[in-house]
Amino acid sequence: WCGEAHVVASHFFAQLGALRASPYGRTCSVTVVLRVREPLSWYRSYYDWAVLGRQRGGEARQQWGANFTDWLPPNLQSALLFLPGYSAQHAVRTSAPRP
Repeated sequence: WCGEAHVVASHFFAQLGALRASPYGRTCSVTVVLRVREPLSWYRSYYDWAVLGRQRGGEARQQWGANFTDWLPPNLQSALLFLPGYSAQHAVRTSAPRP
């Protein structure tokens, strides 16, 4: 059996502890794997998943930019890994759009 979390929510580790303490956790191995992707691959995948539709749908250009390089935020991997609750809504441009 496999459970998968693409973006770890703040309650992930509490649920993991409960799973390990359950009858399943006492009889089966519970393993956690962290995969950190090559940065460009990660950014591109996240862009396709969370941003491209917003750009095509005409959402605020100053927030989402007009294309991949216009949107490109700094440190996306770190933010998703270390900031609880970081999501597509937070991966917005923080500087003025390019002319």
